[in-house]
Amino acid sequence: DVKLENLNSLPADIVNESPDLEVLIIHKDAVYRDSIQRQLAMYDVKSETSSDITQVNNSAPSRPKDIILLDTQCLDINQPDTIKVLKKHALKEQGRVILLKSELKHVHSLDAQSDLQILKPLSRAQLLAIVGLVTSGDLMMPSKQVEAEFKQAKGAKILLAEDSAANQMVATTMLKQAGFSVDVANNGQQAVDAVEARPYDLVLMDMRMPEMDGLAATRLIRSNPAHTHLPIVALTANAQKEDVDNCLAAGMNAYLSKPIKKSKLLESIYNFLDGATRSSDSLEDSAEADQDKKIELPDFNGEPFFKADILTELSEQVTLEVLPSIVENFIQDCHKRMNRIQESKASLDMNCIGNEAHTIKSSSALFGLIRMQTIAKYLEAACNEKNQETVPGLVEQLIATNEPSLKALSEGAATLT
Repeated sequence: DVKLENLNSLPADIVNESPDLEVLIIHKDAVYRDSIQRQLAMYDVKSETSSDITQVNNSAPSRPKDIILLDTQCLDINQPDTIKVLKKHALKEQGRVILLKSELKHVHSLDAQSDLQILKPLSRAQLLAIVGLVTSGDLMMPSKQVEAEFKQAKGAKILLAEDSAANQMVATTMLKQAGFSVDVANNGQQAVDAVEARPYDLVLMDMRMPEMDGLAATRLIRSNPAHTHLPIVALTANAQKEDVDNCLAAGMNAYLSKPIKKSKLLESIYNFLDGATRSSDSLEDSAEADQDKKIELPDFNGEPFFKADILTELSEQVTLEVLPSIVENFIQDCHKRMNRIQESKASLDMNCIGNEAHTIKSSSALFGLIRMQTIAKYLEAACNEKNQETVPGLVEQLIATNEPSLKALSEGAATLT
């Protein structure tokens, strides 16, 4: 039997080339499903995907599968026979159901019906090892190469350039849980200094930071021939075509929109550690998504300050043990930024107000504070346009939503922990 905690170190030569092998991926996140499907396709393993286990059980796949990768978020504890039905309708007799979990300490009532449980995100080495549990051999890749790539990913050194304390804590938690070594820079100048001082395998670069922004920092880094091939991934709450063009022109390789999703973050990192030079699909998709959007402040009548499902999703990405400290960190940081905005109102310091609104916009979205995010988004746009008539009123609206939003967040976090 293979123990869960030893899955990362399974010898890759247990994996066997099997052109008839078929896998079913059941996961709510389309990006995650596509990522796993692409990795399987690299080794000619056929796969199907679904976001709904009930739909799969009601209409079985075209053929029974050898492996079913099932995310626990797709399970319903009120349907205790879900996995049993899944095995009966969609799995071969010798096949296996693998549960993908956000945290191993949390025991799901349906865990016992699965054959194995593994912590997300699923690395390529782990994916091949899972396939090996069914096929027993070597899957078109020498074991030493798989092990080398896995060790490279787990030990990779990443620099995170981000000025928001809350965003720093969330991203750092996600990265360290995945086994990466992480250093943090609070602005672009610190990022440039860090890259010159020590080697990194990848840089995550916020676009808008004090002292020096991400674009200027990237240009300086690229000016040194020694850093020509260093992957630099942009992080920003803006996702318009102009932003993407600026990223490319500055020398960035890829683009991730805030709030950062763990699956997209790790997929991008693994992509570059596998030797990619640019992730053009994510750049183009992000640009097209927001290219023509107009920022309009909606009517908030009946709209809650806080959406609990978004915080629940965050808790699953960083674990419940870490969530309270992340929430408290954000609340303290938010108070400081609101005070700076209030102090800058009298002089209408558009640059200061705009910068603080930008950071509040991205971090509040991460915690499900939709009203705060929307007002901050509109305020940032008004500052960018130097709209002196609109900015003061928007500042007042943002300040007014601060206390009720943070109170709702604290209460929501307390119910989870």
